[in-house]
Amino acid sequence: MSTANVARDMDLLRRAVGDARLTYAGYSYGSYLGATHANLVPGKVRALVLDGVLDPVAWSTGRGDQSRTLPFSTRLGSAKGAYQTLQEFFRLCDAGGPNCAFSEGDPARRFDRLARRLLREPVEFTDPETGEPFLVTYALLINTTRNVLNDPSIWPLWAEILQQLDELTSPDAAAAGLQALRARFGGAFQQEPYPNFIEGRVRGLLLGNPQPVRRARLARAARAQDRQLPYFGRPWTWRSSICQPWPGWDRDHYDGPWNHRTANPVLVVGNRFDPATPYHGAVTVDRLLRGRGCSPWRLGPAGRP
Repeated sequence: MSTANVARDMDLLRRAVGDARLTYAGYSYGSYLGATHANLVPGKVRALVLDGVLDPVAWSTGRGDQSRTLPFSTRLGSAKGAYQTLQEFFRLCDAGGPNCAFSEGDPARRFDRLARRLLREPVEFTDPETGEPFLVTYALLINTTRNVLNDPSIWPLWAEILQQLDELTSPDAAAAGLQALRARFGGAFQQEPYPNFIEGRVRGLLLGNPQPVRRARLARAARAQDRQLPYFGRPWTWRSSICQPWPGWDRDHYDGPWNHRTANPVLVVGNRFDPATPYHGAVTVDRLLRGRGCSPWRLGPAGRP
């Protein structure tokens, strides 16, 4: 179930349906899977699109001694992508003035004050409809923000929620405010039961990617990342904690090289302000494959080639 074996299975599926070469579009983790397939069997690439691209070197081995000092979830740079995207949210909110509900004052400072308050002490409300307790924690704020950053179309809505939440965590907040928030935004703050994808995803992440980083180093890396990239450095680093210790290992894994010439050009798609699969991953894959079957094509500031 390692990434390399899934890539080999893709080639078996290609053969099973009688295709001479593979047609594939891979997004996020799928970009790493696609890059693995392209380098394992480069002669079998018909049309390959990698979108939301993860740096395969950072994922598989890292650079220098990173495999010993940094977990792969830190090496990928997603915390940097999320932090930069959040700064763009603040910039656009500030520039939008009254069109952004969270623009009064400095949005970045207001968000930081809100986060610090919730970190010191979560706020518990009573759901006016069900009577059940409703806990707003620092972790809930950051995780929801990270998810919202993936979809700019709902940023205006999130600004309104932040405004409401900021007021609700003030000393003079009233239960009526919470009722209005929940009525307007529905399940935006619903806390889901424990999701089983956390265990399910481990097989692809780790079976071809050993995690020798010990817990003490994980903690140091998490603190250092959060100092550099507030809010997101810790969670992106600790995403690797499930990997330590992990006894499984695929001896038939693939960790490069990543610059094989493919039978046909690869289309690499990346955009700035991507909070999970930052732009530098696309740049890295473009450089690895350029002149070896990759088709470079960029948009200028006005969206023109």
